Amino acid sequence: GGGGGGGGGGGDRDEDSLGGGLGGGDAAAIGTALYVFGIRGKSLVTMIGSGLLVGAGGLMVAGNLASLASSVAGERNALDNTEKPLVIMLSWMGARKRHLDRYTQYYRENGYDVVTYINGLGTALVPSQSREQACRVAKFIERQPEGRPVVVHAFSIGTGIYGLLLERVRNDVAMLEKMRSNVVGVVFDSGPAMIFPKDVAKGLNTVCPIISKKMWAMVSSAFFAVTRARKSFSAAEAALAKFQLPAPQLYLYSRDDHVVPNLQDCIRHFVQENSRRGVEIQEMVWEKSRHTAHLVLHPEEYKQNLSLFLEKCMQHRQNASAVASQN
Repeated sequence: GGGGGGGGGGGDRDEDSLGGGLGGGDAAAIGTALYVFGIRGKSLVTMIGSGLLVGAGGLMVAGNLASLASSVAGERNALDNTEKPLVIMLSWMGARKRHLDRYTQYYRENGYDVVTYINGLGTALVPSQSREQACRVAKFIERQPEGRPVVVHAFSIGTGIYGLLLERVRNDVAMLEKMRSNVVGVVFDSGPAMIFPKDVAKGLNTVCPIISKKMWAMVSSAFFAVTRARKSFSAAEAALAKFQLPAPQLYLYSRDDHVVPNLQDCIRHFVQENSRRGVEIQEMVWEKSRHTAHLVLHPEEYKQNLSLFLEKCMQHRQNASAVASQN
């Protein structure tokens, strides 16, 4: 599964991203799960719905391939020019590259290189794909030169991918040392949280509202049953709470999150666990906002808090480097 990160990923649902929806692989996967679920429950409606989704999925495969190609290109460009600090963005579920452009623009204007990893339904809910995505990010960090500052910016379900990355490296001494050396800060936007089928159903309905909440609830239950996604979520949640890098953390979220209603309580749990181990925590909490859309609705506050956090992270790196050079 996608790990213990936020819910289904609401996204920047402004004029540019309304109806962002799901890619071909996502729709085909949903259709397959629905078909299995429909056969089990002898539901004709579910089986018909699954057929429609598989058909729609076939028409959208090209979009998924394009997203993958752009991510690979981003990796290559970031390795060609390693003088700038690097930001690795882990998207919410259902995001498209254009939805993340405003974040990319902010970072590039402030002197950072950016690589984005898009998370569809597969990387969110299919354990093998979730772990493959986490492995890919880990290997990319491993390829960074010594001393290059890396900031991880994870949205919603992307925080779960980061959790699986932590789980992967915790027993790998060389990789763990590499992560501790390079990663200077972690930004959590609309996550992490403990995730269950009802939370994923809300996220899916936000991403693709043309399908009813009832149908999405059936999809989520089917996926959790077939893929045992909850086990993967639990592993990521445990890593995020019990094992973290020493890098400072920034949490950006709202009290009225519509995708994960108990998000504030979940984040309090993660903040307390990490504070107890000495991790420096910064938070920005809005009374009213929208899941993964805080930059859209509160641009000035979002950028101000992010800028202060990045300055702090880079100052910590400079101080650590100065101490190391004296020794």
